[in-house]
Amino acid sequence: MANILFIDDDPSMRATASYALSRKGHLVFAAQNGKEAALKFGKTRPDLIVTDYSLPHREEIEGLIHENPNIPVIVISGDLKRCESSPCLVSAVKLAKPFSLLRLMDTVSYLLPAPVAVPAQTPP
Repeated sequence: MANILFIDDDPSMRATASYALSRKGHLVFAAQNGKEAALKFGKTRPDLIVTDYSLPHREEIEGLIHENPNIPVIVISGDLKRCESSPCLVSAVKLAKPFSLLRLMDTVSYLLPAPVAVPAQTPP
């Protein structure tokens, strides 16, 4: 369905969210910090970025978001007020930690366009 770049320094959060998103048919590329995210971004061209706010090398993630304003972003954080100071995150959807996987999935579904069904063609 979609390529999702999921960035969080918590290994259990990365694993749990990646598994849940993969079960919905998404291809998830997980990164633990901004440097790793920048490398994976160049190789994957994600349709959606989900990122924790408090990360090592956050400025690299903010740079990617600033340079690619058409890619939707979900920011996850235990302190959402801190991310309000970042101009590139103004239009991002924000989820407060802890959040349910259902809430994450609903937010992802809301931000990504629904797949277009192509009618099957019958042979002549």
